Amino acid sequence: MLTLGTLAGRAELELAFAGGVSSASHGAVRVVQVATLTLPQLLEGEPQRRLAPGTLVLLTEVPFRLRGRAEVALETLVEQLALDDCAGLVAHVASGDHQPFPHGVRALAAAVGLPLLTTTAPLRQWTVVRRGLQDRRLAVVERQAAQLSALVEELPARLADPGAMQRVADGLARALRAQVLVSEPERVLAAAPATAADALARALPRGPGEGTGPGPWTRIVPLGLTGEGDARLGPQGAGPRGEPDAVHGGATFGRGGSTLDGGGSTSGVAASTSGQGGSTLGAEAPTSGQGGSTPGREDASTPGQDVSTLGAEAPTSGQGRSTPGQDGAVLAVTRPAPSFDDADLRLLDHAARLLGLLDQARREHRTATDTAYAVRRAAVELLLDAEVDKARRVMAAQAPGLLSPEAVRAFVVDVPATHRDAVLRRCETATAGLALAVADPREDRRVLVVEPVRTGRADDRVATALTRLVAGLGSDASLGGSGVHRMAMLADAVQEAVTAQRFALRRPDAVALSAQSTDLIDVLPAPAARRWARAFLRPVLRPLDHWELLRETLPTALAYPYSVAARRLHVHRNTVRRRVARAAELLEMDFSTVTDRIAVGFALDVLAAERQVPARPAGPFADPAPTLHDLLTTPEATAWAESLLCGARGDHRGLLATATAWLAHDAHVEPAARALGLSEFTVRSHLRALEAHTARDLGSLRGLRDLQFALHILTGKVDITDLRGGLCATP
Repeated sequence: MLTLGTLAGRAELELAFAGGVSSASHGAVRVVQVATLTLPQLLEGEPQRRLAPGTLVLLTEVPFRLRGRAEVALETLVEQLALDDCAGLVAHVASGDHQPFPHGVRALAAAVGLPLLTTTAPLRQWTVVRRGLQDRRLAVVERQAAQLSALVEELPARLADPGAMQRVADGLARALRAQVLVSEPERVLAAAPATAADALARALPRGPGEGTGPGPWTRIVPLGLTGEGDARLGPQGAGPRGEPDAVHGGATFGRGGSTLDGGGSTSGVAASTSGQGGSTLGAEAPTSGQGGSTPGREDASTPGQDVSTLGAEAPTSGQGRSTPGQDGAVLAVTRPAPSFDDADLRLLDHAARLLGLLDQARREHRTATDTAYAVRRAAVELLLDAEVDKARRVMAAQAPGLLSPEAVRAFVVDVPATHRDAVLRRCETATAGLALAVADPREDRRVLVVEPVRTGRADDRVATALTRLVAGLGSDASLGGSGVHRMAMLADAVQEAVTAQRFALRRPDAVALSAQSTDLIDVLPAPAARRWARAFLRPVLRPLDHWELLRETLPTALAYPYSVAARRLHVHRNTVRRRVARAAELLEMDFSTVTDRIAVGFALDVLAAERQVPARPAGPFADPAPTLHDLLTTPEATAWAESLLCGARGDHRGLLATATAWLAHDAHVEPAARALGLSEFTVRSHLRALEAHTARDLGSLRGLRDLQFALHILTGKVDITDLRGGLCATP
């Protein structure tokens, strides 16, 4: 750091304070550049520009006495140098001259606090000083460019990058060789190294008069800070009149005037000031152990200044800029040594602005994310209430077409409640554009994933992504999935997924996806299955309005008691009873029996993907409708049944015999137990074991259907209802 005292101590400069002023008064004033000015140039009105703070002006061609016009011009120069916060005025005099400054000039300089000095050294010595300052400035500029380049390399590809703040903090810590903390009053946003949070915690102000620096040099800057005035520097030695010493080189004035080294002429000041257009940074404060007076001007920062008072005034809203630190987010930096120079301060300014943008982007992204999540959650709630059209309208702006399919499957991810939010974000990322992921409002451990399924498109991307995600979460996570349901039956799909998730807890991989190539409808030949379903339901397909009512009512009424179905359908239970009775009459079936309910429910599921029934019946040359027995004897159906009952067939307890008797007695435990000669408790335990083996909920119509059809395919001991209400058994 170059000061007036340092220069006065160089014997080759022959520099002395004039007018009886001691070096103790101004010896610590920092010098950032040397500018030469001849007396003729002064008389012509130079300098015509403001000078950089910390400039030491060397006045040459000075006569033994300055009088008249020269004295007036010199007084004007003293006033200008004081206003420009210059380091001082040096008069170059011949050897033996002692006092070139008139009494009036000395009195004025003392009044404005501008040091006056004289030198008798050759001008080439001052050229060396000027070049040294220029070299130092160049080194600082190169270092600052390298630091800025390193900071720019940490810029994120997108502002909402969650790791962007940490990378910028890491880069700043490397560049400054300091500890860096970015924080809000309630939490840490980034810390480099990780221990910086503890090291800087005491420095962060929590209220008036609080906060003490953890080390000799600490700076606290509100994020997004933009400068509007002079930078307040710390005890490094510069007050409002000076900048750090390694900022500026030399400058000359005048038109055609010679430089000190005779290398041509320059005009103006070849330097920029941090006070103009620069950033207003927080003050730099050493701890009380670094006491002592601050060299420099009388209003410079002083050692031991309370860190809680540091910082700069925020620009007014009229300037079109956000108020820095309005949310309490700050950048805090500390290091034991050396103190921060101007290049460091500028880098801090740039980093604070960048971090402010990242913080603003983070907040705006979080707001947008929260809004988008609220929309998704509302859409899922509407789907659970069977309000499909309303859900589509809600999602139309955010994800056009996502809910346009008529079918849906559900997944349930179960994790510890403390991890659910993080897992939810990962589910959102893994299924973006393919499904809706929301937190289950009824269970704080669950994440619901709703995947719309397009007809004829086999797509297991969602299931695969969730399976991979759960595998990476460890033993505390499990995944359950459902088969494909109509969109309006999402509640059933979720319940099936919840049941599958419970089954998943007993599996090594903690995954049970009943929709993962294990649904019977998926393995049947679709055209033949649809022909069978239309033939089976032909009595209720016409008229069309009658069919629409039954299509909405029957799946729910067959799966639930009439009172529950009425609540789900938002109609009176007598209406449900009347519609079901009408359908049973037309189909010539008894819905009190399991086999008839299963057959009708299966036919409805097969047609669920069709938006409407064909406008006219099949012609005489159309392919005949197959029987259900024909569909279930295909190789694909046989493989499906073997896969479903593989575990149960190997169980030594005779689970399949229990299931056969149970289905033969319309799923009643008591008569099945009597027929088998077992206790009701044993029958129930067998059924629970069967649920675990098949990953099916035997309390649901779909679970009963899969069990009945699989037993029919493999054992032939379970009858099924086929066309025209007849029972079919495998020969």
